[in-house]
Amino acid sequence: MSLLLLLTLLLSACGGDSQIILLYDPNVTPVVATSASAASVSLSGGAAWIHNCSAGWKAYQAHSTYRDAQGEEKPRDVYLYGHFWIQPSDGSLWNYVQHGRSDKEQCVEHVLQVAHQNHAKVYGVLGVDLGPGGWTKDDVSAYTQRAAQDAHVLQAILQQVTQYHYDGLVNDIEAGDENNPAAFTHYNQHLRQMLHNENPQLLLGTTLIAKTTDLSTTWQSWQGLGAGAVDFFVIMALVLLC
Repeated sequence: MSLLLLLTLLLSACGGDSQIILLYDPNVTPVVATSASAASVSLSGGAAWIHNCSAGWKAYQAHSTYRDAQGEEKPRDVYLYGHFWIQPSDGSLWNYVQHGRSDKEQCVEHVLQVAHQNHAKVYGVLGVDLGPGGWTKDDVSAYTQRAAQDAHVLQAILQQVTQYHYDGLVNDIEAGDENNPAAFTHYNQHLRQMLHNENPQLLLGTTLIAKTTDLSTTWQSWQGLGAGAVDFFVIMALVLLC
């Protein structure tokens, strides 16, 4: 959790009128383990995010390894979008084949196969379409509240993890109930427990959205998540111009 403390100190030093630029670096993403189960599993400090499958895979292949603190070359982990676009109405997942995009499905499966052959870990990224014509924040809030209690809502996610042999999940849902931050924490707790029941080696992480104060995203309780709701955090980077 030292990285969180460092961010707090930097923000305090700059004062309240500082300009903040948010950067999303797919090559250097800090990862902080929060639980004992993650301590026995290797987590890469330089995982690559692959959102656009074809373009992202080409970029990954050019930088598929990194050197750890001892200078040893290791495979870079993959945080892969595609299989886990959630439909908040019932918890089902977007299916590329059913929607006539078999090319995208083939690309995602190819990334999984080759990355695993190269001994990289692949984490599926959970997301919700909040764009125009997509779901609303209220839809997402209702979904997380249901998923915190109802195992059936999360079953599609678990089936996808086991079917494609993912090494875990990263929760990148970026909306929630501002008046009930415990709902998002409990949702993560429930999903993590289901993953661990399936296989203790399956890990759950969540993105911590970059913010200047704890009030910026009150629906996402950092302390609540760090108290056992997830195995690791993916910290969004901040560059401060003081």
